[in-house]
Amino acid sequence: MGATLVTEHLAIVMLVHVLRSHLASESATEPGWLAGLADPAVAAALACVHRDPAHPWTVAELARAGSVSRTVLATRFKKAVGQGPHEYLTAWRIELAAKQLRRGERTVSSIAHAVGYGSDSALSTAFKRVMRPRPGTTGSTRIPRRDANAVTCLSCDTFRDRPVLANCVCPPAEV
Repeated sequence: MGATLVTEHLAIVMLVHVLRSHLASESATEPGWLAGLADPAVAAALACVHRDPAHPWTVAELARAGSVSRTVLATRFKKAVGQGPHEYLTAWRIELAAKQLRRGERTVSSIAHAVGYGSDSALSTAFKRVMRPRPGTTGSTRIPRRDANAVTCLSCDTFRDRPVLANCVCPPAEV
């Protein structure tokens, strides 16, 4: 029991050191959600989006969470993350929906409501705009992407060409 606790804490300490090392490196200047965590206002907005992706977030609400104006948040968010707050929210919702669709345990309609869309057609429209195919046609493992060279990691469910979750280190799966 004590060894398990020590092992868990050691793993946390190692994770913190790896993150600090990454943030101190030159690659930390690349846009992405990790770079967004370095800015307190953007980090607050990211926390809101990840805590409740189904909420109908406005830039004003996210800016209030970070105690800045809408313009300041939008500018800093785009610079840090590489896309605007609404684009990030849409991409995050679609990532969550795609993961649930691959599992195949729920209906498209229930997934749509769970990730913040009022109907399956609203999810389908957003899904097509971001990922191309209809949600019900994703199959069990791979989702075709706009970029023919894009691959989906089957181990950790990240999309290699997405700025939202582009930090996958797993070997790429064949498309």
